[in-house]
Amino acid sequence: MVPDIIRENLPIIAISGILLGIDKGGIKSTNILAMYFMLSLFPAKTMLAIYAPLILVGEFYPVWHYRKQANYQASNRFIPWAILGLLLGTIVGTRINEKIFGLLIGILVLSMATLTLVRGEKGIGLEGKRKHLISAGLGVLAGFGSIIGNAGGGVTNFYFLSTTNNKNSLIGSSSYLYCILNSVKLLLYLFLWRIFTRDTVTVTLCMVPFMAIGIVLATLLLKVMSEKTYQILVYIAIFYAGISLILKNI
Repeated sequence: MVPDIIRENLPIIAISGILLGIDKGGIKSTNILAMYFMLSLFPAKTMLAIYAPLILVGEFYPVWHYRKQANYQASNRFIPWAILGLLLGTIVGTRINEKIFGLLIGILVLSMATLTLVRGEKGIGLEGKRKHLISAGLGVLAGFGSIIGNAGGGVTNFYFLSTTNNKNSLIGSSSYLYCILNSVKLLLYLFLWRIFTRDTVTVTLCMVPFMAIGIVLATLLLKVMSEKTYQILVYIAIFYAGISLILKNI
């Protein structure tokens, strides 16, 4: 039997699934909008329970499709610190004031994106000794933001924009990264937070075909989209994520 929440809110659930699929298909940060739609229907932790397995399944396609273009060195430099951020976020859990953290994330995302635009192709200077310090800081921040509210996407998109100008490399690198992080996150939600229920699993399964539609749409769009257009769209999504987080948490 279909839960009432699905039957009564199928358009929002369908649109959210398509937007999430578009993100997983390579047009990054549309998942931020999907998350806001879902938060209008569910409490934050219920939304996380629905999204965690869905996001992991959604990563399999881009990981395979863009495996040859991925910058594994940049991803592997980021992964240990992001996992540390996941663990810290799990330990802190509900004790942290999520509004303050969301506000800080939004300010940081906007600041980093603005700095990159101002410096142009020089980016933030991920070279020499500084790249390890910057990668560590961004990794912890992305992992922490991801575990408490899927708020790490803007940080990781910014990081990979600073390491590559190629859209396929950005998609492949970030997908490889998030396939690993979302696997860890799923285990943390399952065994430590215990937020999964029969209803959350049902909603997740309902969203899978809509996510598949979004992945197909994004793949078709990327075939006709130039590198410059893609970077502009990613920056728009990053600025949107930052501004939304600030406005939501003021």
